Amino acid sequence: MCGRAGNTLGGGMKMFRSFKVRRLITKLSHSAWDVRLSAIEKLGYLGDARAVEPLIKTLGDSHSNVRKAAVKALCKLGDSRAVDPLIKALGDEKPSVRREAVEGLGNSGDVCAVEPLIRALGDIDSRIRKTSAAALGKLGDPRAVEPLTSALGDSDSSVRKAVAKSLSKLGDARAVQPLINALGDEDNSVRNHVANVLGKLGDIRALEPLIRTLGDGDKEVREAAAKALSALGEPQWSKWIVGTSFDFVRLGESGDPRAVEPLIRALEDSNEDVFMAAIKGLGKLGNAKAIEPLIKALSDGDDDVCIAAAEALCDSKNPLAVEPLIEKLGNPNEYIRKAAAESLGKLGDVKVVEPLIEMLGDGEFVVREAAAKALRAFGEPQWSKWVQGDKDDFKRLGESGDRRAVAPLLKALCDRWYEVRIPAAEALGKLGDAQAVEPLIRTLGDKNGDVREAVAKALSALGEPQWSKWIQGDNDDFKRLGKSGDSRAVEPLIKALIYDASCFHYAAAALVELGDAHAVEPLIEALEDSEEYVRKTAAEMLGKLGDAKAIEPLIRALGDGDKNVRTAAAQALRALGEPRWSEFVKGDAGDVTRLAQSGEPLALEPLTRFLKHTGRGFWKKRKDCAKAIQSFLTKSTVPKIEPSRWRLLHQLIIERHVDVHQDRTQSSNCYMDYHTDTGIGLDFPEEPPGENPQKKDF
Repeated sequence: MCGRAGNTLGGGMKMFRSFKVRRLITKLSHSAWDVRLSAIEKLGYLGDARAVEPLIKTLGDSHSNVRKAAVKALCKLGDSRAVDPLIKALGDEKPSVRREAVEGLGNSGDVCAVEPLIRALGDIDSRIRKTSAAALGKLGDPRAVEPLTSALGDSDSSVRKAVAKSLSKLGDARAVQPLINALGDEDNSVRNHVANVLGKLGDIRALEPLIRTLGDGDKEVREAAAKALSALGEPQWSKWIVGTSFDFVRLGESGDPRAVEPLIRALEDSNEDVFMAAIKGLGKLGNAKAIEPLIKALSDGDDDVCIAAAEALCDSKNPLAVEPLIEKLGNPNEYIRKAAAESLGKLGDVKVVEPLIEMLGDGEFVVREAAAKALRAFGEPQWSKWVQGDKDDFKRLGESGDRRAVAPLLKALCDRWYEVRIPAAEALGKLGDAQAVEPLIRTLGDKNGDVREAVAKALSALGEPQWSKWIQGDNDDFKRLGKSGDSRAVEPLIKALIYDASCFHYAAAALVELGDAHAVEPLIEALEDSEEYVRKTAAEMLGKLGDAKAIEPLIRALGDGDKNVRTAAAQALRALGEPRWSEFVKGDAGDVTRLAQSGEPLALEPLTRFLKHTGRGFWKKRKDCAKAIQSFLTKSTVPKIEPSRWRLLHQLIIERHVDVHQDRTQSSNCYMDYHTDTGIGLDFPEEPPGENPQKKDF
């Protein structure tokens, strides 16, 4: 009785299920898309094979959500009849439908899906390409290997990761080289996946590339490469690579010559910690291949990098490091000089002794002390007695009696700090070596009066007492030098002329007093100085020196923006036998017009210079000058000018006028405001017309 009841109940359930399936299939034709969608989802859940054909028909539904649900339901049913329709669905216009079809085909296990899925690797939607790559991995068909390796170059990193995973599943040797190439992928996670896959494939061709990958800036990629190398029979790398920046130091300490490649690669990383650790690692490795990249790092613009490279080169013990380190003894940064001195001491090459002795005259305590300690390694411990990194270093050098102390003291004599120059001069006097005389005389042009006085006293100690009569540390030092009659005074005066604007007038006047031709070039250069009074004084002195070499530079100075400089230049030209310029340039607003009307061929130089002025009140002057040049070029006395000069004028004159007044809340007056404006904005031909530009009709 119970058995019959159970059979009856089971049969009833089947009838109810069958009825439910038929009713749901009927709803697949309902006019409302959401009703059709609900029916599809339920059919997929029920898993009844009778729903396959009706569901296949709904793949042509007008609503994409319905088509997507149909694909999903067919995938759940897993019926082989659905494979071809799913392949057809790969051409659906909606990416969401195509993606469900791709996933379903991957799970189908049907080899008929391989070729369509390979084509789907080229879909415009990256998510579909990614799903296709994963599906091909599931199917495991060798036909997918080459298309997948090509897809390692996909523009989307998520696709490239999926490709790497699928190639791992396929386990085909053809994938090894493309995967090795992918170790250089721009995406960290892709490189990570690729390294893992190469470890699983177990091909020894990946050994060297994976070792290079140990220099990757991403810690996870390095760890993946180390694990892959363990799988390839090289477990030692995992001891050294643990995912910190210290990985590179451990690589250097490993002693394995193959570590040089990943360390050099790490030098290309933008991460500062990685870069610095790689430098240290290369130094510790001591490999000859490391020297060139370390020397290159020595010239890096970053001071910390330069110091680290100097220290690493010291660890390398390579003689090729000597010359680059000697060069760094002249670096502006005292800590770089210190590191270079320390490293040179440890390298043990005797040719560094002389440069190190010279560094005992460095203006910084830490550098002098480092140089003295470095010299101990060469059997020269006495320098450490005299140079201890304090203010009395130079005094002790002067009392040392060692003639070689002259070199460091002369170096200190040129230091930027007068507190260093003064004791250096005093020490040279005490040392009593005649080779210091000429350098000391040159230093009489120092801008600091106390330095000059100390130098004069040192020269007295060296048998030249006359200098103390002329040099007393005051503003009249240069005047007295000029009247000294000693030709050796020219050099210090020129030094003062070039390097000290505050002493310029006195030094220039003194040089004129001496009448030395060596002063001409420095004075010509001073015509371009940023200080107006320097330019004015230079012009005046050039007139007094009477050297014809100054004529052309003085003519250019007639275009100076300062009226006093222009007047001084005109007067100097008169003194040089060129009086006509004084008629044109009188230091007033008419200078430009008179120069343009002069018809003098050389007048184009100062007029061109005038066009370049910016600043307060120059807009109108530039504009007037441009018009004057246009007029000037019509003069019959003006010879044909070079096209390059013409084009320069064209550029200067047509450049759009731009007011760069900083305060936009106030009006900007280009005729008189304190502001900067550039450009003129007038018409001017780009090329000289015909063969005779002086007859140009403007």
